[in-house]
Parts: sequence; C-alpha cells; structure tokens
Amino acid sequence: MVYGEQRQRQLQESLLPSHQKEYCDEEDIPKTTIIGWLKNYFRGHVLPSMRKNLVIIILFIICLFVLLSSQHNSNEENTNKSDDSLIIEENYKYFPSNSKFEKFMTYLPHGDIFQQRDELENAVMLAHSTNRTLIIPPIILGLNIEFINYKSLLKKLNSLGNNNKSECIIKTIIPEQKETKYEIDVNCLNNIVSYSLLRWDSLFNLNYIKKNIHILHRKDFDQVKLEKMLNITNSINDVYEISLVEKNRINLDFIRSRNEKLVTFDNLSRIDLISKEQSVFWNQLNSSFKLNNPVILDVSNNIIKKLGGMKNYVGVHAKLLSTYHSRKLIKDSFSNLTSTLKENLNNDNMCIYLVTDLDRNDQILTSFLSKFPCVKMLNDFNETLFPLLELYNPSDGTFLFKFFEPLVDSIIASNGMKLFTIDDSIYSKYAKKLYDDTSEI
Repeated sequence: MVYGEQRQRQLQESLLPSHQKEYCDEEDIPKTTIIGWLKNYFRGHVLPSMRKNLVIIILFIICLFVLLSSQHNSNEENTNKSDDSLIIEENYKYFPSNSKFEKFMTYLPHGDIFQQRDELENAVMLAHSTNRTLIIPPIILGLNIEFINYKSLLKKLNSLGNNNKSECIIKTIIPEQKETKYEIDVNCLNNIVSYSLLRWDSLFNLNYIKKNIHILHRKDFDQVKLEKMLNITNSINDVYEISLVEKNRINLDFIRSRNEKLVTFDNLSRIDLISKEQSVFWNQLNSSFKLNNPVILDVSNNIIKKLGGMKNYVGVHAKLLSTYHSRKLIKDSFSNLTSTLKENLNNDNMCIYLVTDLDRNDQILTSFLSKFPCVKMLNDFNETLFPLLELYNPSDGTFLFKFFEPLVDSIIASNGMKLFTIDDSIYSKYAKKLYDDTSEI
C-alpha cells in the first residue's frame, strides 16, 4: 500500500514516544520507508521498555530454566522406575564377578513349583550363611521331576533344554530331485511334555533376597556351560558336589570350609540348617517371597471384583481328576461337598467360585451346579483372562497360560469369605495358605 507524504509524516510521528514529540518539528521528522518506521518504533518503544523490565525478563528466564530442568528430571526418574520393573534377559558370555576371590553356589531343583520354591528359600539361607553368590536355576513349569540321585537328576535336567518340537520334524533328502522334504511326526508331538524354564523374578518377589545376597540367574542346567561362564577350567579343583546322601557332612561349618569356587547341591528340599541367629532373616525371607507377577495379580483381582469383592463369595477347590480318583469317589466327594455347603452357607444366594477339572457337561458337575443358584468358574470370565492368554516366556516362546491358570484359580478361591477343599493337590494347599494369610490380616 502506498501512502502520500503527509500521511507518512503522521504515521512517523505516531511511532515516536511522547517525550520525543514535544521537541520535534515537522521538518525534524525524517522521511523514511516502512522499514524505517519499524526501526524508529523499536528504538523509541521496545528498547526503553526492555531496559525497564530487564530484571523481570531475567527472572522469567531463570524460572523457565528451572521448570524445564525439573520436568526433565521427573521424566528421567519415571523412566528409571519403569526400567527397574522389567525382567532383563542377560546374554553375557561369562557371569559378572565382584572379585577373583568370589565363591558361588547353586543347586538342582526338582518337584512341583512350591517344592522348588522351598528349595530356593533354603538355598538363599545357605548363601547368606556361607557368604557365597547364589546362582539361581530357572523354575521348571509343567513338570514334577522326581529325585532319585544326583547323576540321574542332573541327566534329566540337562535333557530339558533339548526337548523341543524340532525333534519331531523328519528330514528327507531326495538326491534325484535335488530337494529336501520335511514331515511332522504327529505321534512324536503328542508325546512331548509341555514345560517351560522361567526366571524366578518374573513370577515372585525377590527384592528382599537381592538386598541381602548377591544372585545370578542361569537359563538352563548345562553344567559345562555353567563352569565356562564362571571361567572354571579345572572342575576337579574348583567344583564340589554336595549330596544329601552324605548327611553327616551337611553342616554350615563344613560348607564354609570348602575353598572350591563352585559348590553344587543336589537336594535342598530336605535340609534344616536354620539356627536361632538366622530365624529373623528366615521369617522376613519367607514373608517377602510372594507371587508378584502383575498380570496374574491384576487378572485375579478383576475377577474377585466381579464376584463382589473379597469375602463376598465362597471359594471351593475341587480338582480331583489330577489325583486319579475313581468316578465313584469323585461323585461321593461332590455329594459330601454339597451337603457341607448347604450346612455352612447362611445365605443360599451366596455366589460360589468353583475350581475344578471337571467339564461343565460332566454329569457329576451338572448335578452339583443344579443345587446352587450362583456358581462361577474361571471360564466364565474369558474376557478378563485376555492379558493372561498373551503371556509367554521370552526364552523359549512358550505361552504360559496353562501354567499360570491354577495360580489364578487358587488366588481367587482363597479370597472368599470361606474356603472349602476336597482335594489335596499342591494348588489346593496353596489356596489354603493364601486363605490363612488373608484371614490373619
């Protein structure tokens, strides 16, 4: 837009501060372009204003810097907290060592998951008492390995890493056609026992253990690999195997006297080395060593809420097929259970959470369900179970639902107002323990 000379002067005059207008005649006002007007405005208005408010501007910059710094630290802290909650898979070639004089111990687990838990507790006690670093073997999910002797147990554990579906693939090479065919042996697949080797800290809380002893995790039971990761070149001098057959030699003083770099135990489920001095540590260890997998706990708590909340339903644990009872015994057990519930339930409308391995269409279970207006089972909450269905072991790719399902069942059943059991399975015992713990609160 083009302005006349008179209009330009008026605009220039309006851009001057008031204290300059008093001393300027029309002839003093310079003729300039639009850029010149902006320069005049900046010199006359902006610079004086900046000088007056310089302190305020500096304070504003300082506050802005402090705010941004605190926000950065907060984000960094949240990131660190998130990282601490993750289970990190170590892929090191050698186990990290605190010093060249560090001594280690490990053991061979067997039995069900809760027997393995007891063995780990005993191993922690030994490591704490002998000042050795504990190398923790993985949990064996899906198998209940029997202990016979050290060699047979070690052989069985060593075979676990080789049990995979690739063994059931038959490879056939056809030279004439220059091709290779692969076929799957269905019978072989059916004979494969599903199991998974899982790190303990992905399922249980090991924080108290980590605070009191140095621990490392091994992924399998390969003894050669273990010695290599410990940089052991002479197993005769650096490895000592302690078997419980030698009961007279199993005492703390004897274990402390061993100078070998690695001490291995074959069976820690039957030892009793807890002294009076260690009783406080043992009690704290036992109370802190609890299941804390967030997915299992969240799924369990969500189902408990759908049942009305803690102590607002009745828990019943009745898994009898796994104990190989006869049909008649199962029928009689459910009949007695029905009578017991009728006698003990003051409210007939009280909902029952039933843990059983019987199918809903089973005649025995159908008869039981007809006696009570509200009976819920785990498969009634399929939508809530989705997060559990997605869980898998990153080490071997095994989906873990079938292994975690009985844990969820036990947690839910144990949070009822009352708990009734008609089986003596390991998960029934676990439910009783959880129920007793919640009753004491």
